[in-house]
Amino acid sequence: DSNMIPEILGVFKAKNAVLSCLANESLVDTIKKSGLELTFINTGDDDAIDGNPLDVLQDLKDYDAIFIDGDANWYTVFNELNIVKKSNNEFPLVFICNNIFPNKRRDSYADPESIPSEFRQEYAKELPICYDGEIVNIIDEYYHACDENTPKNGVLTAIEDFLSENSHISIMKINFIDGITVLYPKTQINKKRLDIINKMLQGEKTEAISLSDKLIENSLLVSYINKYNEYGENFNKF
Repeated sequence: DSNMIPEILGVFKAKNAVLSCLANESLVDTIKKSGLELTFINTGDDDAIDGNPLDVLQDLKDYDAIFIDGDANWYTVFNELNIVKKSNNEFPLVFICNNIFPNKRRDSYADPESIPSEFRQEYAKELPICYDGEIVNIIDEYYHACDENTPKNGVLTAIEDFLSENSHISIMKINFIDGITVLYPKTQINKKRLDIINKMLQGEKTEAISLSDKLIENSLLVSYINKYNEYGENFNKF
């Protein structure tokens, strides 16, 4: 449900976001209604920045969230994630699209020649593949890797390779939109935020969404003190 995205952005106190090549118009409209300050890359908006996202992202700094769409291949996604990490003092919420068949373990290229040869898989325009026990043709505007499940091939592989080098970042295990994966920095306050989101997904009413980060931090501090104080005093009663 795309309506969960403004909720997630709200819980994480996001104030500005980058939309990179985000093609889903319904999703774009939903994000626009969230009230965030938005920067667009190749989205067709009048004020969008045109250019290769790998170049444009180099000049954007300190945003709270980013939506990565567009070229669904290992080289592009892996490098976009590293640029995002280097461009922000704190790693933002990262919504990665196209982590779905056929791109999870298979590259797609809008322009194969734009990918360095050492990172470019052998590809074809109309690709016959086996899907659900039948041979089907992938026919769209993209070129697709002939093989799948090989190193440095596909969106999910790029995500996993990035996470293997950044243990302080994790995948948000919340399935609200098929094909979108969310990365976030692992902190205690973000763990609390995820608890809030999970309760919302389960239909539980919670006032925690209105809590300020300072109150959440104070709650975590009280929990820590209660866990380790040697006298067994429960500070929640004060």
